[in-house]
Amino acid sequence: EGLTVLDRLAAIEQAYGRHVTRERSVRLDPSAGKAVVAALRAAPPSSVGGRAVTDVEWFEEAGLLRLQCGPEVRLQVRPSGTEPKVKLYGEGLGLDPGDLLDELAALLAAAVS
Repeated sequence: EGLTVLDRLAAIEQAYGRHVTRERSVRLDPSAGKAVVAALRAAPPSSVGGRAVTDVEWFEEAGLLRLQCGPEVRLQVRPSGTEPKVKLYGEGLGLDPGDLLDELAALLAAAVS
């Protein structure tokens, strides 16, 4: 068809929007990591990085907390099962969720202090 991989990616972006994923980690002792995720679950923030948290979901089997910030951003938090840290995952539609993950990481770090 004479298309390159970049041509295909551009077509996908045109049809579905640009999806950007990022991840961060916050070093914490495993017990502190579980506790901070539990605290975040019990009292989720009303906003992250100026974006309102519009939905909160808990996935027991994965120990994962999902914060939806409108239709464009999904942030996920879970303690690592193998390392002394809490893992943060961000997905953005048409925007980079990196700054939001940085703010979420700061919230977690402050909760431990």
